[in-house]
Amino acid sequence: MPIAAVVFALALTVPGLDAGPLVRVQDRTYTPGYGTTPRGYGEEQNYGRRPEGYAPGYGTTPPGYGRGTGDYGKAPPGTGVTPPGYGVPPPGYGNSPGYGKTPQGYGQSPGYGQAPPGYGVSPRYGAAPGYGKVPKAELPPPLPPRTKKPVEKVNVPPGTPGVQYRYDAAGRYAGAFETIDNVTGEYDVEGRVIHTFVREGRKVVVFDAGGKVIQHAGGR
Repeated sequence: MPIAAVVFALALTVPGLDAGPLVRVQDRTYTPGYGTTPRGYGEEQNYGRRPEGYAPGYGTTPPGYGRGTGDYGKAPPGTGVTPPGYGVPPPGYGNSPGYGKTPQGYGQSPGYGQAPPGYGVSPRYGAAPGYGKVPKAELPPPLPPRTKKPVEKVNVPPGTPGVQYRYDAAGRYAGAFETIDNVTGEYDVEGRVIHTFVREGRKVVVFDAGGKVIQHAGGR
């Protein structure tokens, strides 16, 4: 009987028990069969007996097991037999076609000793046009008279030490002069040297951009 039912019955039968509110006691879960030894426990479980539905012949060695067949260990038919034609060279093997035979025309130069057509024959031989006549040639035209190109005079700048900038009439930059000691260099608008003036007392030697003397003048 469940414990809750027993407690409820005692509450109804015991005299003097205060009939207050009943509190249900939670019952412990009971597993059927728990603690009961199962049937056949500890007994021999048909050991060594064939179970039902056992296949006939199961576990029995089949006939001929472990025995080789009649051909076991024997080479298959045809083993070691040389096939027909094995080792026989084909017809003509080792024979070079035409070996030792001189090719046709060997040693014979085509046309040897025969001059080709027209050899040694000069076309129109002996009929040279104008042969024995002095050729006439026109005289070349006379050369034009040589004229000496006037050398442009270069103005010698003053030997003011330092850099002197030059400007044209419109106020645009036109170059500069730079004087160090007795040497004055003239530069164009791109900064390239175009003249060099070297002073020796009152004499001034003017050089071009390549270093060639182009003028001798007196300085200021």
